[in-house]
Amino acid sequence: MPNQKEVLQPLVSIIVITYNSAKYVIETLESAKEQTYQNIELIVTDDCSTDETVSICETWIRRNRTRFVNTELITVNENTGIPSNCNRGIARAKGEWVKLIAGDDCLKKDAIVIYMDYINLNPLTKFLHAKMDIFMESFSVSNKMPYFDYDDFSFNKETISPKEQFQILLRINPLNAPTSFIKSELFVRFGVFNEGYRLWEDRPMWLKLTENGIKLNYIDFVTVRYRRSSDSVQVKKNNSKIFAEFEILKEGYMMDYNSYLGSMERIIKTIEYNRKKILDKVGLNKIAILPRIINVVTGYFFIRYINRLNEKYYFINIENNLIDKK
Repeated sequence: MPNQKEVLQPLVSIIVITYNSAKYVIETLESAKEQTYQNIELIVTDDCSTDETVSICETWIRRNRTRFVNTELITVNENTGIPSNCNRGIARAKGEWVKLIAGDDCLKKDAIVIYMDYINLNPLTKFLHAKMDIFMESFSVSNKMPYFDYDDFSFNKETISPKEQFQILLRINPLNAPTSFIKSELFVRFGVFNEGYRLWEDRPMWLKLTENGIKLNYIDFVTVRYRRSSDSVQVKKNNSKIFAEFEILKEGYMMDYNSYLGSMERIIKTIEYNRKKILDKVGLNKIAILPRIINVVTGYFFIRYINRLNEKYYFINIENNLIDKK
């Protein structure tokens, strides 16, 4: 029989994902420690950092382990990528709910309470996401990015269905991945993050869940402080290039889902992806006058078409006859 604490406060596993996070990881760990929710286990999983991340985490955990129901530090001997690192933490997690957080981001101190309050009122919930504050490099007021109102996204409306969310995710990703709060049973039912996408864990998972009928519920609260760092793979863009290598890589991943799109959209997205690959391969993906002209001329129609689709799917609910479904 579960005890009273487990009934009122189910165990939550906070999984801190680190890779060369020495500069910021103490802030992340402290944000886990300061949670007003009490029944928490802390797992740190490191992807073969080459800086002092592991030793910093070892020391911090040793000093603060009594705050948590359980603590664990997972290390490996070679770098395996973001999805694999997440999956190692998930495999060790004992909590009913899982909160993944990067080793340079922070949880607001009442984040877990906010999630659990919603879940207690909506017990069928399996997945939650929320707002986040975005900062450049440090969490100082002067470095805070302009606020964007996610409430306007059709993706976040209470009335939207998982099927509609899936169709939106095929085109754009309006979900703040750092805020995701996931019931652990989903990993058992549908599997963990796709390790074939080495540097990209979130959108393929959201597609898998919504395709299988799981609603990605949204709550109108800020739960995470997200750091945009010049060292981040996801946001790093070579200043000498028109489009980042990671952007091309993600578009290549999304080709796996092209069969779900209408025929015209499928053709346009395939052409646009291959156009970028070719420009990059022949040395025309660079910030210079001639490559910029070639990029605009060769991509004008495709970019306009895709941008219009993206705008539509951000703000307009999907009608059944809007999409040519396969």
